Amino acid sequence: MYLWRVSLKNRLRTSVLRLKDPKYALGSIMGLASFVWLGRFFFVINGDPAEDLRTGPEVAQTVGPLLLLVFAIGWWVSGRTHMSLAFSPPEAQFLFQAPMTRRTLLQYKLAKAQVGIVPVALFASMFLRSVSALPFPAALVSMWVLFTTLHLHHIATGLVRTTWTSQGSRGIRNQWLPLVALVLGGAALSWAFFPLLGAFRTASSPWDFYLAVNRAVWHPLAVAALLPFHIALGAALASSLAAWWMAAAGAVSLLAAHYAWVAHVDAAFEEVAAEAGVELQAIATAFREGRLGILQASKAKRMRPPWFRLRPTGHPAMGIFWKGLTGFTRSFGTREAMALVITFFGFWVVLMFVTDDAHEASQAAATMPSMCVAFTLFLGPVFLRHDLRSDLQRQEIVRTLPIPGRDLVAAEIASTATALTLIAAFFSLIAFVFFSVATLKPPTDWRMWLTLVAVLGMLPLISGIVAGAHNALAVVFPGWVKFGPTQSQGIDQMGTVMVTVLTTGVFVVVGLIAPAVVSGTIVLRTVSVLGPWTAVPVYIGAWLTMVAELILLAVLLGDAYEEMDPSAEGLLG
Repeated sequence: MYLWRVSLKNRLRTSVLRLKDPKYALGSIMGLASFVWLGRFFFVINGDPAEDLRTGPEVAQTVGPLLLLVFAIGWWVSGRTHMSLAFSPPEAQFLFQAPMTRRTLLQYKLAKAQVGIVPVALFASMFLRSVSALPFPAALVSMWVLFTTLHLHHIATGLVRTTWTSQGSRGIRNQWLPLVALVLGGAALSWAFFPLLGAFRTASSPWDFYLAVNRAVWHPLAVAALLPFHIALGAALASSLAAWWMAAAGAVSLLAAHYAWVAHVDAAFEEVAAEAGVELQAIATAFREGRLGILQASKAKRMRPPWFRLRPTGHPAMGIFWKGLTGFTRSFGTREAMALVITFFGFWVVLMFVTDDAHEASQAAATMPSMCVAFTLFLGPVFLRHDLRSDLQRQEIVRTLPIPGRDLVAAEIASTATALTLIAAFFSLIAFVFFSVATLKPPTDWRMWLTLVAVLGMLPLISGIVAGAHNALAVVFPGWVKFGPTQSQGIDQMGTVMVTVLTTGVFVVVGLIAPAVVSGTIVLRTVSVLGPWTAVPVYIGAWLTMVAELILLAVLLGDAYEEMDPSAEGLLG
């Protein structure tokens, strides 16, 4: 209790001290405002859910246990369950040397987990309240019991697997009951779900296949195997408060059974817990600092090579550009691109099966990569920070480089803009394929290819303006910018990201005014003469205007960078 109390006190004290900084105070206000808006959405807008309760619980009672089953199977077979036992290095050094039983250590682990479980249960209960007739206190209790039971099952999985791996055959003999339950449950589910193979081929509609799944889930063998999952979800899916009391009693009993299971597993987990704590701390630190991709790459047998080699001679700005682009290529490569391609086309195949209409499925499938293009252009710079937002904190090195401020700023913006362009072009090509299928245009239709070329030609300029907006904030308002990799944890950080996105959004809109004015002027002067071909000079005029804006931005920011006093801005040390 002392360790928990002091840790919480230090965390709260740090948060209060950070609120004295206007940047974090404004971020906290924005973050709290977003949660208030979500609360009003769940409680006010969706405050009368009675009309939607006819089929929702029935579907949830069928699909919900299957989703929990997927989580459970993942925990038992992934081999990563030791992370559920993780104790941070200070905790391991402070607690493992103390005269404490393993049961007490596990109780501490469970109590500490409530710091994360309670907020998640609160948010989930808001959503449940919007789709259920349960009062908010009952929904909150249901979500808390569900998440706590899942957490205990995760810990129990880690303890049992630790016993199996550390004690070998003796551990399997001591923990034979979970193994027998897994084998029998897998056999029962296989027998119950085997008819789904034929139903998948013969179903004439998605509803027919759902009915087959529903029959399989309620098969006596499947009901026996999925009984714990039905009990865990019973309280959350209760149709009335009277039914909730009985379901809640079953869910609490399941929670108590899991606690007894965890408390009585005799597993020497201290060494595994300490190693997992070090690994978890490294992952958390890398995530906070935006270096998760670098951490994963460092564990690989071979570091990913850069996309092109840096020549020993040439303009020094190319070195800055190469450095920033290489930082992006370390975390995104062929494997990630192929995984996204498989995901998008798998989604398209599912839509084809659901709708039985290739035209409609292709239109829906094209929507997702199109939205990814917009998210990449306007939210990508928040996470891709291999530019001035990282290098301004290394002024003792950057200031010594033989490069003018204008060239430095141009290279920094170009590195982020190139990364954004590559990602947006990747999503655009996927959307182009789906739109081509949806419109049934022949491959020889030159208008389709001309549109693709026009879109790809605009992506570098839009990416440059967006990246320039984020770098302009770092140079003009360094006190309001978080230098180094992004840190997305915390309500204040979430609000700070919102403020940054809104500010840069205004900057981008202002930057697009001049191209819009030039395009409108060209249309008014040429449309009566050129007709549809007026799109060509409009495109060229907008393109040249945006190029001129980027050159002007690099010049102005370069001059502002050279006039910046790193010591006064707190960028040294």
